[in-house]
Amino acid sequence: MLQRQIIIEISDILDNECSPCEKRLELNRLYGNNYSQIDGHCNQTCPVGKVLQAWGRQLDQARAAKLAKAE
Repeated sequence: MLQRQIIIEISDILDNECSPCEKRLELNRLYGNNYSQIDGHCNQTCPVGKVLQAWGRQLDQARAAKLAKAE
């Protein structure tokens, strides 16, 4: 999958799933701008966060493949 497509998928998930997330809003109210607390929840317990991590890994692989072609 192309990097651009992966970025679009990630953006769609962030806009549609993460922005309206009540838990994320609650953590933001509790901890303010301490993203380590919010990201800890999103990365460890949220199923959407796990999907985002998977997309991120694919983005890294696509970037690595692109760099390998350039060499």
